[in-house]
Amino acid sequence: MVVTSALIDATVCLLLVSAGVGTLVSVNDPSAVGGPASGERAADRADATAETLATATASVNYSLATGVREAGGPTDRLPRLDGNRFRRTDHGSLARLLADAAVANTTVDGRRTSLASVGFVRAVRTTVANRTGPRVQVVALWRPSPGGAVEGRVVAGAEPPRTGAVHAAALAVPVGGTGNSGASRRTGEASFGRLAEGVARKTIRTLVPAGRTETALRADYPASALVEHRYRRLGAALGVEVLPAVERGNTTAANRQLTRVLQPRVERGLRDRFPSAERAGESTAASRVRIVVRTWSP
Repeated sequence: MVVTSALIDATVCLLLVSAGVGTLVSVNDPSAVGGPASGERAADRADATAETLATATASVNYSLATGVREAGGPTDRLPRLDGNRFRRTDHGSLARLLADAAVANTTVDGRRTSLASVGFVRAVRTTVANRTGPRVQVVALWRPSPGGAVEGRVVAGAEPPRTGAVHAAALAVPVGGTGNSGASRRTGEASFGRLAEGVARKTIRTLVPAGRTETALRADYPASALVEHRYRRLGAALGVEVLPAVERGNTTAANRQLTRVLQPRVERGLRDRFPSAERAGESTAASRVRIVVRTWSP
């Protein structure tokens, strides 16, 4: 079977963001203080920077081996980390690259779920910082549900000052394909259990899409090894053994295992924070990465 490098790259690096970028909106930063003139300049620059992220494109070069090496690799499952087979280039809008990087940089309880994404995340962060310039911070955040322990974040640029005019603009990028999270939100049908199940399923499908991972498992080294690496770390972070299913090539079964253990954690987080499933559903975001641009004056 012939597997294209583009498909392998999309699977291994989890670059699964849809082409569309959400509508740009201006938002007020709660820390904003300062005179109107400097505030207006910062606000205009925030809007302009967010528009640039949505429309400007870039190419990033990186290695899938960077993070594995920095963690002390090679390993038994990744015995060779040199050569062109680990080198990748990705191209897209800055917003799409940021959203990809946020998903690729996912942690569970602060534990990184993939070392192969380190080089890509670093390259995107550097590219965005160089394109947006000084006195700009860009934060891309993928948080499928409040309190769910799963979060992907990328920050480019310095922290805004604690004093002075700080303004912000935001945009959203869809991730994980089209469709909703699978949770029912129709009046009278919403429940914490159904909502959590949908969020968990969408989260796992975004991190490790079963069809693409099964295809990559049949590809040559290092694609198959890197997919196993992703599942192994994700399973360890969630406390479930999925490698037997993955080694059989049945990533659909592995995804069901991951979803089952993630669902109760999502549900507990939602129940602890919201009085009803309807209110909780308004705060879930498994299908989008939110990008916030903050700007300030000298």
